[in-house]
Amino acid sequence: MLAAILITAEVLLLLAGALIVLRVRRRFLAFRQRFGDFWLSLEEAVATTAGPVVARLIVGEPKGWAAIVLRVARRTEAPPCTYAYAAASYQGLIFVVVFMLIAVEGVTSVVVSRFLPWPWLSPVLLVISVYAAVWIGGIYSSLRAVPHRLTAKGLIARYGLQAEAWIPWESVHDVRAETAISPGGQDGLFVKDGSAAIAVGGKTKVALRLRTPIVVKGFLRSTSGVTELRLAADDPAALVAAISQHAQEVSGVAGREPDRG
Repeated sequence: MLAAILITAEVLLLLAGALIVLRVRRRFLAFRQRFGDFWLSLEEAVATTAGPVVARLIVGEPKGWAAIVLRVARRTEAPPCTYAYAAASYQGLIFVVVFMLIAVEGVTSVVVSRFLPWPWLSPVLLVISVYAAVWIGGIYSSLRAVPHRLTAKGLIARYGLQAEAWIPWESVHDVRAETAISPGGQDGLFVKDGSAAIAVGGKTKVALRLRTPIVVKGFLRSTSGVTELRLAADDPAALVAAISQHAQEVSGVAGREPDRG
């Protein structure tokens, strides 16, 4: 019974999210024209009604599902104007271990619960384990299925479902290929004193200085006032060249050659 309640609650949440999306469809179309990206536009539109944290959760779930589908389909051809960053990621082994722990814990809990006087406990634990596994799979898949993207109006810098930043071309002051080590050599988003780093493999490879501050979004928290952004990239020279080309058309930004260190 409780498993049915949990499933019903999830369905109701999805329906509520769908209703919010329908309510903000005009805002979504306006944001789509501005950003040129489906997921970012959808999240920004939902945030106008539900707030940024709720919007992140509402949009993050189907975004994770889409990432899983793309990974299972093994799409090899990158969409136009996108740049991968996850080749050096440490997260693969970590997610495999976490996924296995969830699976083992789920199976163990279901088996143990059969010896307890609560018949509803077994399906509840199974539903929770499956739901957690789907989220973990979505977060991992998104590192490769959701790359950096260049649009006509700006750059969308990403770290899967976990971090994102919108940089209008007119905000770019300087871009260069430059390798830097992240704090503790870890992956993810790091923000300090107006500088943000989205690291993969413990490193960033591209650095942008900005004319105007931007907002960098973590999974459940945003940081404003960022004037320097460092990004991971599988091909930093190509990303710098593409950013330079787009930004020059707006503000005459010049990219620099990559460092050799």
